[in-house]
Amino acid sequence: MHGWVFALIALSVLAIPAPAGAAQPDKEAMVFSIVRNAAPACEPNCPEWIFAEGKIVGNSPSGLKRILKQAGKRRLPILINSPGGDVDAAIAMGRMIRAKGLDTAVSLTRFKGCKPRDPDCKLLPQNQGVYSGNAYSGGAFCVSACPLMLAGGIERLASQWSYVGVHQVTTVYREAKVTYQTRYRIVNGKKKILDRTVASRGPTKTRTTTKLSKAMRNKLVGYFGEMGIRTATLDAMLSTPASEMRQLPENELLQLKLITRSGTVDMLVASAICRNEVPADNCRATMSVQTIPGPANSPKP
Repeated sequence: MHGWVFALIALSVLAIPAPAGAAQPDKEAMVFSIVRNAAPACEPNCPEWIFAEGKIVGNSPSGLKRILKQAGKRRLPILINSPGGDVDAAIAMGRMIRAKGLDTAVSLTRFKGCKPRDPDCKLLPQNQGVYSGNAYSGGAFCVSACPLMLAGGIERLASQWSYVGVHQVTTVYREAKVTYQTRYRIVNGKKKILDRTVASRGPTKTRTTTKLSKAMRNKLVGYFGEMGIRTATLDAMLSTPASEMRQLPENELLQLKLITRSGTVDMLVASAICRNEVPADNCRATMSVQTIPGPANSPKP
């Protein structure tokens, strides 16, 4: 026997964790592109690499996935320069890099002609989406969540001229007050839900904490084990306040296995690696790569 239809108003407070840096402006987000060594004596067989620079945000793994698809089956090293950001995104990219068997290095890229972030930059069709530039270690940095991405490489490089640093993980909780209206019917003495709709939403508030949850600790420890990184890396992170940065010198990076060897990025992308009897995997013989500079690159009268 069916009874009346009732409506119930209930207030819920939703706390949704979001790693720091997950909502950075697009202009600061990590950019990816394939770059070919622009050394004058390089052609016709030159090394290429994947340029990865900027803050790690929630959709950064999607950007990496697209550039890996462009690279195809070629094993291009990933040269990283980043202030960190989203922990989950960094871990996801580290796993993508390891699954592809790629190498990583802390490095800057100086572009010849226009740059990926330049809206006026247009590549010629024969470039096939590949930019031209030179890589160098001096002044490059990989800090905060970035070392988690770096850890994905098979070979992992950093030098005394680059900077690798860690600190505590900051988690941002976004809390929203949501009022729901639930309609139900009493059927044979039991409540039967008919539907549930949002009646109103209150202002969203945020709070931050550096206290590491058990779930996050387990995630990081599991990831370090998966990548062959010493779990003492977590101790180095937790011992440094989020407002500070602990630089990890070469000897400590090697001890923690965050890098497999110390050296400059030339070890991965110098033109000489393509003149060996067996060229490196990231070498590609082609015609010279050219770019059409944008107005910002046009010569001044």
